[in-house]
Amino acid sequence: MEGSNMWQQLGKKLAVSSFVLVLTACGSGGLGTNATTTAPGSPTPTPTPTPTPTPPPVTSTATYTLSWAAPSDPNITGYRVYYSTAPLNSGGSPGRIDVNSSTTAIDFKPSTYGIASGATLHVAVSSTGTGALESPVSAEASIVVE
Repeated sequence: MEGSNMWQQLGKKLAVSSFVLVLTACGSGGLGTNATTTAPGSPTPTPTPTPTPTPPPVTSTATYTLSWAAPSDPNITGYRVYYSTAPLNSGGSPGRIDVNSSTTAIDFKPSTYGIASGATLHVAVSSTGTGALESPVSAEASIVVE
C-alpha cells in the first residue's frame, strides 16, 4: 500500500505508528587531570615532560540506549533493531537484534558488535507481527561512537 503506514499480507492489516527513536549515551569515560601539591617552603619541583597522549582505544567502551514508543497493536509480536556503521539505506547488510513486544529499549554496546570508537553508528527499528509481517523501518538515528 503506497503511502500507507500499514502492513498487509493476505488481507490482514497490522497498524504501525511512526517510531520515534532516542539514542543516548549511557556513560562515557572522561579524562581526569593529575594534581601535584607542594608543601609551603619546599623547593619548586622540576616539571616533568608531558607524555604524548595515547590514542583512544580501538574498542569502544561506551554503551548507548536505544528506545522507542511502542505502537498499540495487539498483533505486534516483537521488534527488530537494525544497526550498521554505514547508512542503513546504503545497500549493505546491517546487523539485526530481535526483541520481544514488551521491550521498548535496549542497551547497545558497540564493542560487542565489533564497532570501534570513532565510527558512526546508524540504527533503526521495525515491528514484527504474526505471519512473518514486518513494518517499514523507522527513520534512522545515528551517533559517533565514543
